[in-house]
Amino acid sequence: MSLGESSLIDIDHVVGMNRRFGESLGWNEYRGHILRLLGIGAGADEKAFAESVAAWQRRNKVPRTGIINHETWFRMQVALGLLDPPFPSGPFDENHITNVLFNSRHPERNLAPIKGEAKLIEEWKNIRNQLVRPALKQAPLCEASGPDFDRLADYLRWFNGELRKKTPDSSRLARLKTLLLLQVKLILKSLDRYIKSGCEEPNLETLRLFVRALLWPKEAQDQRTILINGIHEAQKNALTASDKRTKQCKGSGIVRLEVRKPKDFAKSFTKDVTQALLAGAAIQIFVPKNTTEVSQLEWLHATLEWICPQAKTARGRSGGERGVHKIVWTVTEKEGGACPLNIVGNERLACDGHTYGLAVKPGSTLRESAEKKGFDLDKCEWEFVETFRATTSAYNGLNPLGRCIWGFQFTAKQNIDKSGRIIRSAAVKYWGVDKELEVN
Repeated sequence: MSLGESSLIDIDHVVGMNRRFGESLGWNEYRGHILRLLGIGAGADEKAFAESVAAWQRRNKVPRTGIINHETWFRMQVALGLLDPPFPSGPFDENHITNVLFNSRHPERNLAPIKGEAKLIEEWKNIRNQLVRPALKQAPLCEASGPDFDRLADYLRWFNGELRKKTPDSSRLARLKTLLLLQVKLILKSLDRYIKSGCEEPNLETLRLFVRALLWPKEAQDQRTILINGIHEAQKNALTASDKRTKQCKGSGIVRLEVRKPKDFAKSFTKDVTQALLAGAAIQIFVPKNTTEVSQLEWLHATLEWICPQAKTARGRSGGERGVHKIVWTVTEKEGGACPLNIVGNERLACDGHTYGLAVKPGSTLRESAEKKGFDLDKCEWEFVETFRATTSAYNGLNPLGRCIWGFQFTAKQNIDKSGRIIRSAAVKYWGVDKELEVN
């Protein structure tokens, strides 16, 4: 996609934000490197620079804003070989958490990379080896709590950075303190949601350790105590509510899953739900014979990135949509229907099913939102990615027998070659299931 095929909304705002981030994050001094990374010359104006940033963000699966903010600057540092220690391979892996904790202790650096500074490199490694790795070895940080933790760390870093100035801005400190108080309240309010999303007592202990490890100024110690106590209380609730076993379903011995998916995913490209159903997968969930209830919590995260070069308006030429969809269902031995916990040999059988593509939620929601901006399913180039995570629980009355997690990732693409020919492809890969079969 050439720069002429893309136009950013409110370009003045984008240019202004790049000026601010260039100074606050320190990437102005690397502008020459960034220009070469973007493939544009030194004479490019600020609008062309922002357009090129947006195109780079789209190629690298970063939110397409045209602004080199914290996330984009981290990604660019990786691409330029400037970041040491290395950038994380995933959103909440050990390097990411180490970077968060390190930067919270050094707000004066404005997220600058560590370049040959032996003491700082040693400090970073100590945080990773002595705190982060042991905590993550016990349990990973809750997926649901990760973004809230990151935001809390940012507010603390900004607060401490202002306090370290020779003449702190009292009005800015007051605003930051308010943001910090609101974030603490948000996390406390979200603790039950974390637990319901599958976050267990060991995961909450990891969150508590990382919250304690952040640099809290004396002006915020009361909030630190309230938040840590709140997490500790949530740990008790999670421990009380947890099942006897929680692990990946594959090989769990308690819950066994078999997937039957079609070889042809052509129906996944339609808007018609009845047609899309033909491409859906059938899931068989085998549980112990004494199971009286099976329940499942599902989270579906989806993204839709699209380019429509022939669109009449700048708004309709490209875009990105993101969405989350939650499903909770329960089946019991007394219920009727196609699969009411039937006895099969020495087990009971529950059923689930998935319909892929842009005809059902969350894909349909993203498609409808994109269509309002000019997206056309049949005329544009696009990529749709849906990540599914399920927590499946088996109960005998009120007694939990076992719980495990599993999921899949579905990807569908549409490209248009130079001759105008449409090329479509789709694939799905499951994890945590005992058997994955393709059927005609």
